[in-house]
Amino acid sequence: MAADLPGADVTPTPAQRAAWAAREGLRIEGFLPPGQAEALLAALRALPHPLRASEGALGFLYGECTLVPEPDCDHPLCAFGRWWHDAGRAFVADLSGLALASPADHRVVGMHYGKGGYLDCHNDYDGQRAVAYVLGLTPAAWPWEEGGHLEFVAVEGDAEVLVERRPPGFNTLDLFDVSTGGPLHRVPILTAHHERRTISGWFLRG
Repeated sequence: MAADLPGADVTPTPAQRAAWAAREGLRIEGFLPPGQAEALLAALRALPHPLRASEGALGFLYGECTLVPEPDCDHPLCAFGRWWHDAGRAFVADLSGLALASPADHRVVGMHYGKGGYLDCHNDYDGQRAVAYVLGLTPAAWPWEEGGHLEFVAVEGDAEVLVERRPPGFNTLDLFDVSTGGPLHRVPILTAHHERRTISGWFLRG
């Protein structure tokens, strides 16, 4: 897999730059070369995703699998992690115009939402995070009424108003700027037996 990943010279297209400039966030379709998203999905399905549930103010329920890439390991997630925290980070920095750093361990975090999974409305700002990313590895589609879509909202008075809804995608990359607060977003509860899978996380201030 490592030999097939995009090289360090990957650069944003003019259309991607324009989309980011217009809203400080975008979705890129077909981000990885053919076969790579399928390999990542198969690798994630083979690993346990212990269930995580909220313990504080932010409500959530999903499975999570964290892997730290090993040097020279040809496992699809290790190969992806080495590339993502090198050339991938450079791509996002170029696109966003922000100086970015990776977490010290260069972790790759797989997330699995099944029936009952959700993530309450929040932003990702913590003073260190700069750009949030969601690499979509969801092989199926379903109506938004059954939950599990990524929703961006605004607050008007005491109400949350939907601004944008992005369905789970396959081989999609969602990016959004969280360096100064970031958009409010959520994943409404899945009410049917669907499989929402992603690799998600943040690049930090460089």
